[in-house]
Amino acid sequence: MEHYRSYMDRVKLSPEEHRALMDALEGKGRPARRPSPARWVTAAACLALVCAAAFGMWRLAGLPVGDTGPGQALEEVPGGQNTAGPETTDPAAPGTEPIAADRDSEYVLSPQDPFDGQPHSSFNIQGVEYGDAPEICASIAYPDGWFEEQLTRTQMVELLGGPGAEDAPWSLYWVGYDITGKAVYDGEGNLWQLWLTGVSRSDSRNGFTLTVRPGDYPLTDMIDPDQTATDLHGVTVYGTKGGRYGWDGSGEMGYVYEITMMSGDAGLTFEARQVEEEDAEYLCTQAANTFAGTKLHLDSLLVYGGEIPDWGSERPTWEEAMADEKFGAYVPLYVPDGFAFEEARREWGQDRDYLTLFWYGYYTSISIDIWDADTWGDFTLTDPADREKYDVSLYTTPYADSVPEEYRQEFDNPVFAIEDVTPEVIAARMRYVDGDSGDVDGWRGDFSVYYESENVLVRYSLDGVTPQEAYDLILKEYDVLPGMVP
Repeated sequence: MEHYRSYMDRVKLSPEEHRALMDALEGKGRPARRPSPARWVTAAACLALVCAAAFGMWRLAGLPVGDTGPGQALEEVPGGQNTAGPETTDPAAPGTEPIAADRDSEYVLSPQDPFDGQPHSSFNIQGVEYGDAPEICASIAYPDGWFEEQLTRTQMVELLGGPGAEDAPWSLYWVGYDITGKAVYDGEGNLWQLWLTGVSRSDSRNGFTLTVRPGDYPLTDMIDPDQTATDLHGVTVYGTKGGRYGWDGSGEMGYVYEITMMSGDAGLTFEARQVEEEDAEYLCTQAANTFAGTKLHLDSLLVYGGEIPDWGSERPTWEEAMADEKFGAYVPLYVPDGFAFEEARREWGQDRDYLTLFWYGYYTSISIDIWDADTWGDFTLTDPADREKYDVSLYTTPYADSVPEEYRQEFDNPVFAIEDVTPEVIAARMRYVDGDSGDVDGWRGDFSVYYESENVLVRYSLDGVTPQEAYDLILKEYDVLPGMVP
């Protein structure tokens, strides 16, 4: 499972995540229920969201509300416009191969065109004003005992169109997209938030994210009192254009538009990411008008009807962490001078089982995450002989510009078998940083160590620790290595 949402499920998809989603859709049967937990960094109880300075705030997106069924026209909107809809054939962009998806999967919604490709218009569509998005970083803590469930096509259709609906409302213009959804519940089985994510079948760079939170705006969505707003049916719609959206290696940039609104008892955001700016704006405007005139049917999703996964959450002391039956042997008996213990968190639940610890100094820190490897997700052991896959001295920062793409994923998070850990290997992951504005000079590094006999993975993130201290932190106090038979 993803790390304790340092989240989501993210949710604002990068091109790599787009491709991963489409890969899942290509498979037969049920797609993967959730991404690898190695995509999440446990930071106490909080999910650290990406600060997207290039195009504004990294935010989640929301869901609609109202009565309009899939084949019904929107109610007349005063001051509305007669606007033609986008091409339903969704032609592939030049140089982009069409993407095949398993549209028969019960977990994929692929809206159909009720007009069979014939030209038509959306009447009485009111325009939405879009202002610049603020550049903000936000954090969000998932509720105690959270767990997630993938939504079926039937659940998604009912959510958007109500009981008995056969498809998503045509007025959203989602024809040509494959949509998957997930709901996150708290430990008591109450709906916390849910997401729908759409990816274009003809060009995976085009997509959207829809998020709903019962009773209020989706968490992490900051509403500025001076933010650009439009009145639709008496509903205030906040519109933002978040800037450009880039695709690694393609040299092309897309556009990000977003709406935020309350609709009935639900708060929602809808974010469109498109190669063409007019398409991003159009999808958001259609969504705003649809959601202002329709009702989101959440009743069947508000309370989880199945068995709630076993879970627990504790905040042990350092001494209690060392005594932990499962992970205590991997907790260091000492840390270098200058660091004070801050906190520890023991968490288990649906596809997660970990102990995380933090020590802080003067602009320095030690973070250690100890995971049951089965709940960490897929990983590849790094061969110490392949220095190009982990040695920071071979590259310059920013690493995204200097590390070859084929090594980048492993380079960002190398995992070494405990028997391969040497002072030289650890030193290769440490770099000395000086002259960094707002920080102190010192060593920094990160790496993971895998203990196969106990199937435990330990992740180290170090700031202000020398290479030798980093090595000692793993091994110094042990006559027998944790997880190894003497």
